[in-house]
Amino acid sequence: ELPAYIQSFRRTHPQIDLSLLEDTTQEAFRAVLEGAADIAVGSDFGHEGLQVFPWEHCVLAAVVPGQHLLADCDILDYAQLLPFEQIELNRENGISGVLEQTAREAGVTRRISARVSAHETICMLVARGLGVAVVPLYLQARHTHLDIRFIPLSGPWASTPVCIAVKDATALSPAAWVLLNHLGVPAPD
Repeated sequence: ELPAYIQSFRRTHPQIDLSLLEDTTQEAFRAVLEGAADIAVGSDFGHEGLQVFPWEHCVLAAVVPGQHLLADCDILDYAQLLPFEQIELNRENGISGVLEQTAREAGVTRRISARVSAHETICMLVARGLGVAVVPLYLQARHTHLDIRFIPLSGPWASTPVCIAVKDATALSPAAWVLLNHLGVPAPD
């Protein structure tokens, strides 16, 4: 998880000034392309014009209320969520596009009950029975106090590759390379 890497980076390199900005993958990549950021971490798509380094995978899960019809399932296909109202992030993000395309291919129009600004809010609304959602599975450990169930998704995009993107690795500052190395990207020869 990225916050743990950032925490350990700041502890081991306190002399390097690190400024963080959370945004959608598309906006983070655009910031790198426009020179407003040196490095972006996001889903591995939509990164034309950038150099990318594979980093991790984000496993996605359905999150449903604890007493939901699907709560006892061990694994779900996204199509099984389509009959239910859904909650999603309010910003354009890569996964929303994938979910919309999947629904179109199934000939179904998604019913969105809420668009919110954070995954934590999604989980709270699901716990209140306002819909179901697709979120990163790592959120499960943070929400054990809620009556919700995280169910891994099946399908080709259920484990989304995450990459690190830069505009030109050869033009990065030494400090930026220290961060990249900390994230596991090898220095150029």
